[in-house]
Amino acid sequence: MEEERPIGSETEDLRTIRTFMDLLSHDINNHIYGATGYMELLETMVRGDEPKERFLKNSMSEVRAIAALLENLRLITMISTEPFVPEPVEIRTRLAIASESVRYYLDDRELELSLDRSTPDVRVRGDRFLHDVLVQILSNSIKNDPSPVVVVSARWTAGRGVVEVILEDFGKGMKDEVKRSALIRYAQVVGEGNIHGKGMGLSLVRSVMERYGGMIRLEDRVLGDHSKGLRVVLALPLWED
Repeated sequence: MEEERPIGSETEDLRTIRTFMDLLSHDINNHIYGATGYMELLETMVRGDEPKERFLKNSMSEVRAIAALLENLRLITMISTEPFVPEPVEIRTRLAIASESVRYYLDDRELELSLDRSTPDVRVRGDRFLHDVLVQILSNSIKNDPSPVVVVSARWTAGRGVVEVILEDFGKGMKDEVKRSALIRYAQVVGEGNIHGKGMGLSLVRSVMERYGGMIRLEDRVLGDHSKGLRVVLALPLWED
């Protein structure tokens, strides 16, 4: 027999989990920042020693992966416990801010965000988690493109109460079966070669899109050739004053 639970106890449990997650992420992030700082100091000491530079770079990537995983766990609890209060979010500005946020993942590379300047500014019905959606998509493009300059193009169209934001990269792309599993909530996604996913990033994007009453699509940038890059389409409700 199921144990009876008082009304509202589940919500209280979620709030407790969120409180512990906030405390945990704060303390662990302090250690991560400390470790990263020491690694940056070591970087100046091993410069020119290729094996040591490679080992140090790999170590920094692992630490950053831990930080990203922790942030995703924190977002899960926040999305689960925080009610949706719609607010207008201007896409062009939010994309620019997100592109600055992901530079943490670039190491010594660059990100070139190409915005269609002919597209008029538009506001969608969202909240602060839309920033995390764009950060997840841009960081995914960075992980899938080893180029010194990672290029992501962005454009959007508005009509019939919906804004479609289209983000395209020129990385290694995703096979169709990986596209499908990437959007399954917290499913493990394993790519090819050195590309691995913790199975949370794009499924978190889907969770936020469902929160807004929107949707996400993953497509080949070049139809029929997944290796030429990924196209992410976000269908968001238009903000109407």
